[in-house]
Amino acid sequence: MRPRGEVFGRPRRPQADDRIYAPPVTASDPGVSPADPWWIESSRGAAHDFHHRVLPAPLRPTAWIHQVTRPTFVLGSSQPADDLRSSAAMDAGWDVCRRRSGGGLVIVTPDNGVWIDLVLPSTSMLWVDDVDTSAHWVADVWARTLRQIIEGSGTRVEAHHGPMIGRDAGRRLCFAGRASGEVMVSDHKVVGLSQRRTRDAARFQTLCLLHWDPEPVMSFGGPSLQRLAATDLAIGWPVGVTAPTVDEVTEVFLDQLCVDRRTAEAPSVD
Repeated sequence: MRPRGEVFGRPRRPQADDRIYAPPVTASDPGVSPADPWWIESSRGAAHDFHHRVLPAPLRPTAWIHQVTRPTFVLGSSQPADDLRSSAAMDAGWDVCRRRSGGGLVIVTPDNGVWIDLVLPSTSMLWVDDVDTSAHWVADVWARTLRQIIEGSGTRVEAHHGPMIGRDAGRRLCFAGRASGEVMVSDHKVVGLSQRRTRDAARFQTLCLLHWDPEPVMSFGGPSLQRLAATDLAIGWPVGVTAPTVDEVTEVFLDQLCVDRRTAEAPSVD
C-alpha cells in the first residue's frame, strides 16, 4: 500500500517515489522499542506553498523532500522587508516569500541544495520538550549523513549542540549564523535548520546547502545584507571537498534517518 498525504492542503495522488522507511528490528531484542518508521513524501513546486503546507493527518513521523521549481528568496518571519529589493528580484525572475519560522534570508534554487522537512509528533520517542535541545537528533542524522558521504577524506563534520553563534548575522542571512541543530563541514555551515512547534508536533525545516553564491544577495539585497554577503563567509560546501549530488545526499539521509537508533550512536565531531 502506498502512503497518502496532502500537499499544500489538498489531497494528492501518491508519487512514484513515496515510500515508508522503517529501521531494522531483530528478534534478539525483545521488548526494546525500535526507532520510529518514517513516512517519506516528495514534492516539487513553489517555496511559498511548501512553507504553508498543512501537517499530515493523522500525525506521524514524516519526511517531506521538496524541490523548488524557481529560484527563491525566503525571508524569515520577522525579517525587515527592506533587507531585500523584492520588486527588482521578482522582475528578474525570482520568487520571494516569507516563512513562518525565524532567522534570516535563505536562497533556494532547483539545484543548490537538499530541502528536507521532518514532521515529528509529540508522541514520538524522538520528541524532546526542551526547545534548546529538541533538534539535536536532527543534527546527528545530518552529521552521520555527511560523514558517510565524505568518508575517508579526513574532513571534519560537526553537529552544533551549543548556543547560537553569530545571532545578529543569522537574523539577516540564515547561513551566516550557527544555531543548535545545524551542521558544519570543515567549519563551513552546510546544514541550516529552523523549527515550528505546537503541543502536538514539531516541523524541523532543514536545508543542506551544496552551492553558495553571494551574487544574488549582492544584486537584490538591502545595504545590510550586501555588506554581510561581501565578507568572507564560511557558507555552503567547502572548496576542495568534492560535493555530492542532490540524489546522493537525499538517499543517504533517508538511510540514516531510519536506522535503528541503538546502533547509530556517534560522536558529534569526527
